[in-house]
Amino acid sequence: MTLLAETTEPCFAHDAFVYDDDGDYVATLAPLLTDALAAGDHVVAVVPADRAALLRPAVGPRADEATWVDAAEWYRHPARTIAAYEATLRQVTPGRAAFVVGEVAFGTTESDRLAWTAYE
Repeated sequence: MTLLAETTEPCFAHDAFVYDDDGDYVATLAPLLTDALAAGDHVVAVVPADRAALLRPAVGPRADEATWVDAAEWYRHPARTIAAYEATLRQVTPGRAAFVVGEVAFGTTESDRLAWTAYE
């Protein structure tokens, strides 16, 4: 087991992007997912079902190698989501990188927005 402090390799990056429309969404994410799959990364895409329907064809034949999760099911409660990510990422083969796309819905109430902002 390698602790984060024991490695000089980058071990975590967290990026975000804002998109204007479906075309922008696909144009941004499909190449990233395709490259991650080509690199042999463990790919997890937690996106709304309608977004997955747009992304999968754009990723191409390797799309089935990724784990696709409906964001509506995944992002119900921050603590459960963190636990689900931990369980999912524990399945990654040691030494193999993970590439995760997660589209958080920040809720409709102030309480929801605060909870999901803290999670993020």
